[in-house]
Amino acid sequence: MALFKGGGETNSSEFVLWNIDRGSPVWRLFAGVVDPYIGEQVTFTLSLARHLKRDSFDIIHVSDCQVASLLAHLIRGQQNRPRIVYSNGGPYDPDDYRGFDFIQQVNPVEMERAVAQGVDPTKMMLVPYGVDTNRYRPSRGTRLREALGIPDSSFLLLTVGSHGAHKRLDFLIRHMESFGTHVHLLVVGQPSLGDVTLKHLARRSGVRGVSFASYPHDVMPDVYGSADLYVHAALSEGFGLALLEAMACGLPVFHHPEAGMNWVVDDGGVEVDMTDGAALSERIRTLASDPALLKYLSGRARRRAEETFSWGVVLSQYSVMYSRAMDTRPDSS
Repeated sequence: MALFKGGGETNSSEFVLWNIDRGSPVWRLFAGVVDPYIGEQVTFTLSLARHLKRDSFDIIHVSDCQVASLLAHLIRGQQNRPRIVYSNGGPYDPDDYRGFDFIQQVNPVEMERAVAQGVDPTKMMLVPYGVDTNRYRPSRGTRLREALGIPDSSFLLLTVGSHGAHKRLDFLIRHMESFGTHVHLLVVGQPSLGDVTLKHLARRSGVRGVSFASYPHDVMPDVYGSADLYVHAALSEGFGLALLEAMACGLPVFHHPEAGMNWVVDDGGVEVDMTDGAALSERIRTLASDPALLKYLSGRARRRAEETFSWGVVLSQYSVMYSRAMDTRPDSS
């Protein structure tokens, strides 16, 4: 098994491929013409295709639809080409991925949608993402709070991920004052142009108690451990690995009542209408004032992660999926 990645260190099983990072100033030359994220994907995939022409692999497991589509085009007709296994975490419409060799559906809602739209069920398998529940586990960290100047007495809300519009972080910021004076929101993710807009919104609205930060992956268990509640304001989500990490760390998840997220979180959190600021405020104030309820929900979140998404549970499912993918005949056209 080998990991091809766009950054970091190279070792015997992990290879860094050339690409033009989305944060590169090169993309300023193409402002308004090429989205830096798409540009990063394209340049990475070109490097990956060259590598696959040199070395032989049976399966290439890809979690981005654009990368998988371009890669399928670039290696089409290649003798003994690897089977492309696409992980539909976007999620994307079945028409976007039905041509791939095999599809990993990460929640049953998307599996059912694909079957209903005519995707061959023998080319798909329901296999959720996994989380390392030994690494991501409940803790109570305060060092991160101290570094950000967040009082330990504050009720800390956490949200992790990209700052794109679909995450609806502006909704959280606009309603911060109604959450209570002792509530603080920590937004964690890779810096982006969206940060400037959100920070400007917070300043313009006179909102206090909002912090923005970015951390390397190995620090994330401490980040989750410093929070009290995970809030996900998006109205839909293919899966959301951060939801698993949060639950594994004992953070209850407040999320919109959408079928995919309902299945992922189940009793590891609480459904809240994320278009209703008053409803969200009431739920947050209630939880912040009831330590016993918070402890109860925390235990449920941890159990959901352990019983359904721990690697001890899902690893065998991945093995079965790869075996099924190898049984498919790759399209040689």
